[in-house]
Amino acid sequence: MVASIALLQREPGLQILGSWFVHVTGEIEHREFLALAVAAAREDEDLVVELRADTLPAQVLEDAGFALLGRTRPMVCGNLVGINLERLMSFASLGSMG
Repeated sequence: MVASIALLQREPGLQILGSWFVHVTGEIEHREFLALAVAAAREDEDLVVELRADTLPAQVLEDAGFALLGRTRPMVCGNLVGINLERLMSFASLGSMG
């Protein structure tokens, strides 16, 4: 498996997957990584992830047991041109948690 890294945050009653960075952006690697994340998460609590739009096909998320709910939009200050977001799959904000 090609390297990916994510933080699995465990809050009371909620688990957050993110930030999540990948080395390559392939569907097979994403499926494998989501399967590992779900296996590492506690079964009795929700596991959520905030993704950038269009980072993963909806079917990949659904196959891993996720449901698409809501939308987020990153706020940018300054010029985004020099920032490579291709390796950033998810943020970890979920509002003001943490």
